[in-house]
Amino acid sequence: MQRVFEWAWLSLYTLFGLMFYAMYAPWLLLRHTVVGHAKAQMSNGFLFRLGLVPGAIGKVESPVWFHAVSVGEMLTIVPLIKAFRSRHPGIPALVTTVTEAGQRAAIQALEGTGCIVAYFPLDVLPVVSRVLSRVNPRLFVFSENEIWPAFLFVLEKRGVPAVMVNGRVSERSLRRFSRVPLFRHAFKRVSVFSLQSRKDYDRLVGFGIDPSRLRFFGNLKVDRALLAAAQLLTPPEVFSLKAWKAKKGGLWIVGGSTHKGEEEALLRALGVLLDAGVQATLLLAPRHLERLASIESLLKEKRARYTRLGTIGDTERFDKDVVLIDRMGTLFSVYSLADVAFVGGSLVPKGGHNILEPLMLGVPVLFGEHTENIGELAQGVLELGLGKRLKDTSALEEELLSLARRPESLKEAASRCRAFILEHKGALEATAELLFELVHEAGGVRIKPGSSLDVR
Repeated sequence: MQRVFEWAWLSLYTLFGLMFYAMYAPWLLLRHTVVGHAKAQMSNGFLFRLGLVPGAIGKVESPVWFHAVSVGEMLTIVPLIKAFRSRHPGIPALVTTVTEAGQRAAIQALEGTGCIVAYFPLDVLPVVSRVLSRVNPRLFVFSENEIWPAFLFVLEKRGVPAVMVNGRVSERSLRRFSRVPLFRHAFKRVSVFSLQSRKDYDRLVGFGIDPSRLRFFGNLKVDRALLAAAQLLTPPEVFSLKAWKAKKGGLWIVGGSTHKGEEEALLRALGVLLDAGVQATLLLAPRHLERLASIESLLKEKRARYTRLGTIGDTERFDKDVVLIDRMGTLFSVYSLADVAFVGGSLVPKGGHNILEPLMLGVPVLFGEHTENIGELAQGVLELGLGKRLKDTSALEEELLSLARRPESLKEAASRCRAFILEHKGALEATAELLFELVHEAGGVRIKPGSSLDVR
């Protein structure tokens, strides 16, 4: 009876999918015709969405298929794809995304790796059946919480393992999945879950997933950020500031990736601290350096004692309250100076920016209510006590004053941040090892004679 019920849901899902396909396919084919040869790779990728398999994809036999929906997810799994390719250069890799921005990011980030990049096929049963029959993947690896019922159904029927990497599941998403049997069953078709946190692990166990299929490896974003940070050089001016911090003391605040309106808020908060007799220094790092002139005008208007990072010398006497960061690529190094960091794009409606960078350095974070770009991560930070969400400018002032008066709370938060990084790093190596094991269990893969992995 359960199987019949499941088929009924899948049939209904397929019916609606076919109706969408009938409307979408003519537009996509027209776009392919208009695009022509100028964007051949992108247009071929579009055709793949319709179940049409271009020659470059059809020439490879049993690739490992990696999938991420858009830019952020794709860039997170790029190091994993590269690690796999370096370990198994003879095994083809197919990489798909849903969005055009994700497609561009994949093509750029994976240039020279031999990966084939295309769009993910529409999740309509006849389409995915045709695609999977032609491509015949050995393994399907997808990022975070992308659930495609028809695709996973056909994968299971063909005996192809599906692996969720960097997986995350919120209570809200699981409640949504549990209400729709089709998605509930699709979730249970995933062979292995590699999860970001223990809470994700516990939620899936509560959802009815067999614990033997669950792995807790940490967050791939942490390892990606660590890899990027390892390639950065600390400018000498930052070393000078570290020496001056040791002499001056007080609360050092970094405002990172700030937008218009957030510099004003941070300067008001700094004024409140100074008026209260708190020794404090603010390091302002705007998101866009073309705004430096307008920020300097604001600093002069507020009569702030400030200097630019680029004008600091080893012998200069440091008696400033504000340092304006005027160099690209220095923010991570600057975060190392912070006792607490405010991450911008969050008090104003920009969706929030990278809160992992300060956390990696053991620096607790503050951010506003606009966290659409970092929603899951921001929620995790709040749950673990690694930072605080601020409603408005007044809340920022109150929180900074409170932290200045309770230095022990900053030390405790910094300790939690360091523990968070220790717990979550290493996901790249562990996840790559899992994929290696699964590929070896599945056996060898051969490329059809005369085929090439480089389609550009």
